[in-house]
Amino acid sequence: MDKNAYNYLIGFFSLIVLIIPFFGKLLDNRHKWYRRPTIRAYVLLVSFALAGFFSASKENYVELETNRVAEIARKADAMQSKRLTDSIRRSDDSVARERMAKSNLDIIKTFESFDQRRDLSETRNKQTIIDSLKNEIKKVKIKGAELVIGQITVEQRGDTVKFVTVFSSNHSAAIDVTVDDFLAAEVIGQYALELLPESTSKLIGVEIPMNSPREYTRELIITQKLRVVYFAYRIKYGTVKGDTTYLTKIYQYTFSDKRSGETLEPIRSNVLAFFKKSGISLK
Repeated sequence: MDKNAYNYLIGFFSLIVLIIPFFGKLLDNRHKWYRRPTIRAYVLLVSFALAGFFSASKENYVELETNRVAEIARKADAMQSKRLTDSIRRSDDSVARERMAKSNLDIIKTFESFDQRRDLSETRNKQTIIDSLKNEIKKVKIKGAELVIGQITVEQRGDTVKFVTVFSSNHSAAIDVTVDDFLAAEVIGQYALELLPESTSKLIGVEIPMNSPREYTRELIITQKLRVVYFAYRIKYGTVKGDTTYLTKIYQYTFSDKRSGETLEPIRSNVLAFFKKSGISLK
């Protein structure tokens, strides 16, 4: 049974408690020594008890639902942290391979500067080593840029809320980065999403060097108490190799535990459907 069903039942029995006294007496005065409760009195008492029971059940349901959503957010945060750690590790491996390739190239240049008048045997040995090193260098392929969202933080002063998103690029620099972001919020006490105003300052055509994070900040005036804010990012960026990548990312920030992370299914599909219904294309 969901929250609305509890509200209907509480309202129904509360209405009975309210209107029963208007339909007649609650006590029978026909007896001389005592007043006997009427059927209306019993109906009122039972309705009052049921209203209290369903009110307590509703509070328990809301608490369980809140805990379930918090657990989903915790798992999403853990998964995002693991992805970020793996991404940093891959970046370190790529840097090590690039350094090894540069070292091999220096060795080749040293051999090529040797006196060409060496005897034939030495020349053949040198050429064999050069060919071997060149083959090793060809195996080292530098990956293209990988733009990732590191974290989202929120700073609130009164009704002014500042959202800060950190972007970083792994493997190599991301160039001509353009980010459009759209925000939707879930207000405390409501389960329908609300679209927040669009940003007037976006990331357009910027460059994010490798392992040099860049912050993107938005400030909004929000008078309602928010439970969750969903961030939809429409991202386009290029690489030095001439490739262009398009991404759609959905992230969320939960105010109760101040955690951010990538939104998982089935919530992600619901958020995408909301933006599409609102006339926002994320492709």
